[in-house]
Amino acid sequence: MSVLLECLSVIVKNSKIISDFPGGMNGFMESMPSGHHCTDGEIIRVGFMHPDDTEKYIQFLESLGLVILKDDKSVDICVIDMWAGAWMDCEWLLVGDFFPEDYPNKRILYAKLVNSKLKSVKKLEDIAVPEVWTIERNVFSEKDFEPSMEEDHEYIGREGNVDVYFDKKRGKKVYLGRGKL
Repeated sequence: MSVLLECLSVIVKNSKIISDFPGGMNGFMESMPSGHHCTDGEIIRVGFMHPDDTEKYIQFLESLGLVILKDDKSVDICVIDMWAGAWMDCEWLLVGDFFPEDYPNKRILYAKLVNSKLKSVKKLEDIAVPEVWTIERNVFSEKDFEPSMEEDHEYIGREGNVDVYFDKKRGKKVYLGRGKL
């Protein structure tokens, strides 16, 4: 088993949450700023769409005792950008990709704990995903998806906790989810 990697993923070891986070796993789940999370039982992934939100979340986790870096290596937390890769050296995490046979235009990125006792990814069901995630509605996993640049977007406004932009390249509205940070 493994966890989905999409946009910006903050990965934390479940064992560190249970042992070091105030309130253990329940406290961690209650403090989560977004609904885009998943776990395979060994690691948990919390997803973000904006680097500022990711940075704020990491600072929050560090303020509660989790450690992101020691000697330039990831300790309890690893951040993976699906386009640029890991933000730091993370020896305890393996990153891979999966190409589902039923969806030939899709490429699913995933992470798993090194030396995991869980099964390897052989089918889509072997990847833990957020409750709201479906492969059919997911544009980020399309093989030819190219992220647009900030200058391609014109800010329109806000709908609930989502920023709305007009993507000048694609000629349509795009939405940027923002966590409760």
